[in-house]
Amino acid sequence: DFTSFKIKNNKKNNISVTDVKGKEGTDSYKVSISYFGGYKATGQLTISAPDAIEKANLTADIIWSRLKSAGFSFDKQSTELLGISPLKYDIIDKNQYENDIILRLGVKDNDYNNVKRFTQEIAPVITSGPPGITGFSGGRPKVQEVVAYWPTLVPKELINTEITVI
Repeated sequence: DFTSFKIKNNKKNNISVTDVKGKEGTDSYKVSISYFGGYKATGQLTISAPDAIEKANLTADIIWSRLKSAGFSFDKQSTELLGISPLKYDIIDKNQYENDIILRLGVKDNDYNNVKRFTQEIAPVITSGPPGITGFSGGRPKVQEVVAYWPTLVPKELINTEITVI
């Protein structure tokens, strides 16, 4: 952990580092580990007024119910209504809401086939769901791998370091 040092440019491609000050090293290394964390997909539908909130919630219920009836469940799932301020959601008159909104649904699961099945449920509600679904953004959702992140500390006593100067 260096807190200060001086660098001097001696000549072309040559520098010196002096007056290095810092704290004593810790007993562990900081390690950032990336690993396979399953699969994810998100899909969006545009819901038009009037009653956009009610229709968006109904559309989400239809999709989640179809998946559940077909035997699919997910490690994580989310439903978001984009275009509605979450800070004011509890105080607005949801029946009189006049703006169009975006319904965004998402899933994460370790089973690729579960996530793929979710992606197949978004487009059908455009023609078989509530009126006022004007289309979907971005086409059919794509299944994506999740690259998970795990920061941790590893005791230095477990790591054998070696420096070779050639």
